[in-house]
Amino acid sequence: MPLVSCVWSADEHAALEYPARHLFRFLDHHGMLSVKGSPTWRTVVGGSRAYVDLVTARLDDVRTGAAVTAVRRVADGVEVAVDGRTEHFDRVVLATHADQALEILADATPEEKQNLAFVTELAWREFHGDVLWHRPDSAWTDLTPALSAMPFDRGGATDELVEAWREGRTGFPFVDAGMRQLRETGWMNNRLRTVTASFLVKDLH
Repeated sequence: MPLVSCVWSADEHAALEYPARHLFRFLDHHGMLSVKGSPTWRTVVGGSRAYVDLVTARLDDVRTGAAVTAVRRVADGVEVAVDGRTEHFDRVVLATHADQALEILADATPEEKQNLAFVTELAWREFHGDVLWHRPDSAWTDLTPALSAMPFDRGGATDELVEAWREGRTGFPFVDAGMRQLRETGWMNNRLRTVTASFLVKDLH
């Protein structure tokens, strides 16, 4: 539960509601169910726009600015309501945020509604991505000016706590294991970075 809470910034009650099959599939895909053999995390040169351009360059029919208002499954495929008309496709991939997918999917099952609604509560990474797109200055400044006036821990005791965090001596095994791995190898699993960073700014007092 602490892992789920840290990865998705969810409280313990929301973490307990996450469907187990989705959780373990996610953890397995991200190499978080084993101590060794985790995948190497890399970034795309040029950002996600780069691979979008590569994919669309190979497609014969690419439409931008087309307003999709509904997607409905039928016996022989999928019907898509777009720009005031209905078109038929064999399959459809909803590459949107969970709340948008839920709004577009006209025949969502009760299970899909439950899962998509829950994912919406946890989609903080996508949320912050949207914020940075529209407000790139938020990477360095607070969106709420009053937050800039918040006091920070300073002084000898704080320096000692930060040094303990750096050396993996906080007393929290999961955090300490990650920091020791970083010191020894220069690398840390992406999700573990989230945990250790969150611990530094929220819990190290």
